[in-house]
Amino acid sequence: MTDQARGRKAGWLLAAAFLVLLVPACLDETRYHGDERFYTDAAISIVESGDWLSPRYPDGRLRVEKPILSYWVLASSYETLGVSLFASRFPFALAGALVVGMTFELGLALLRDRRVALLGAAIMASNPHLVTISTRSTPDVLVVASLLVSFVGFARLLRGERSRGALALAWLGGGAAVAAKGGLGAVWVATVVVLALFLPDRRERVRGLFDRVFFPIGLFVGAWGFGSYALAHGASVLATSLHDQTGGARGPGAAIGRGLAAYLRVPLEQFAPWLVLLGLALPGARPAAADWLRANRSFVRLALVWLGVVVVVFSFGSLMRGRYLAPAYPPIALVLAGVLVATSRVASVEARLRKITRGLLAVVAGAALVGGIFAARVGGGVAFAAGALAGASAGAWLATRGRPAQAALVAFGVVFLVAQTAAVAGIRSRFARAPVDAIASRLLAPDLAGRRIAQVGDSAHLASKLRVATAGLAIDGHTRGAAVPDPSRYDVIVSDQPFDDSVAAAGFGIERCGDALGDRWTFDEVLDVLRAKDPAAEIEKRAQAYWLAIRE
Repeated sequence: MTDQARGRKAGWLLAAAFLVLLVPACLDETRYHGDERFYTDAAISIVESGDWLSPRYPDGRLRVEKPILSYWVLASSYETLGVSLFASRFPFALAGALVVGMTFELGLALLRDRRVALLGAAIMASNPHLVTISTRSTPDVLVVASLLVSFVGFARLLRGERSRGALALAWLGGGAAVAAKGGLGAVWVATVVVLALFLPDRRERVRGLFDRVFFPIGLFVGAWGFGSYALAHGASVLATSLHDQTGGARGPGAAIGRGLAAYLRVPLEQFAPWLVLLGLALPGARPAAADWLRANRSFVRLALVWLGVVVVVFSFGSLMRGRYLAPAYPPIALVLAGVLVATSRVASVEARLRKITRGLLAVVAGAALVGGIFAARVGGGVAFAAGALAGASAGAWLATRGRPAQAALVAFGVVFLVAQTAAVAGIRSRFARAPVDAIASRLLAPDLAGRRIAQVGDSAHLASKLRVATAGLAIDGHTRGAAVPDPSRYDVIVSDQPFDDSVAAAGFGIERCGDALGDRWTFDEVLDVLRAKDPAAEIEKRAQAYWLAIRE
């Protein structure tokens, strides 16, 4: 096997490891983002109706605020795997793994250094925002994956390549990004064209970005994201889509400035461990870092310009969400990897980086082992979490013995990923709980078949989670304070609070069904659990019961 083949295999093995480590989160009902319900409910409506051009809310209204690709991805998963929590999230975990693999491919193709490519993929795999959005049924990771595919294609074209493969990646990836979430894909294409105008032979460069096959196909794919709604329901529905894409801007002035300042901090936070390592590596290796940046200035310029464009675009929005910057992360990860690899080629820096990174692995392994022994009495999940992290860290430490600093850096990225997935999943299994499985099992019991079901409570999400867990049962959701279900219209009512006597008087039997533990614990609360004589009992004090009212 050639070095290039070994390098390519290593990159995609890392992507596969990322996917495997995300499986626990795909099955974790306590890990839930409120926006997931918009996409799962709409996808269930598509599967049930067979109308793939009409995603709908549970009450029957059209859900056309977002382009259609995310609904199709979810509906296709439901058709293939059945409606379930795993089927809701697995396609997005696959997209996250694609981001890791394509980050590697981008580095391999454009920077021509498999060590930089592999480290860049490891930095991206350990990125907290990528891990988070890859475990949600929302379009964010689809946009990142699509734009990264397009980035590879356009970067090749800007370097002078004129292959049909590069054109296909550029335009199909850009079109898919528009079809997944709208305007950012169009902004990306505009950014590339503007950059091409500043390159030598700009007329030839710009002309080389377009062709007669993939350019129109990419336009069609992007336009289909919204155009499918107009085709099925008339052009008037596009007003809703347009408002979602452009409405709610901050407006000029201080608000935009605050948004810009906040977003500029986000990449520093997301890449903090790597920036610290880079800061430790730079003394004594600044000339090597500067040489690498100069040698790859076109790629570095494109990466920084794209980050700046994304920051500016979202600074005008009414919502500040750090994850919105994720489409700019892969090339930044490769720039960090390139500078780290360049500095590690200096002998003194290489030794320093290897010592620091392997020292961190040893500290994490020891701390996880000691912490696991101390906290094991809390429950098996915590012991598993500590064991997973200690094992991964110790294994990485042993595997990098006698290896160069680049290997230790990649191992550190993998351990950081394990800490966010397997370890966190083990801790959440003890400190977080959701009532969904218990309630879903009861609702699916034969004696409740065909019953009319409502849910009432403080959560706007429970009804949607129950629809997924029950493979699409019709459940009307009512948020307490906004709406109260009329008991005469239903046979079963789910509540997060005990029912009053009027419900029993209306002919309902009351039973407790499942409970919940919040996933937001303060440090003092965790210490109280660890100090308690009976940690399990201390945890149960915080459990919130759920109730069913069933017509007798």
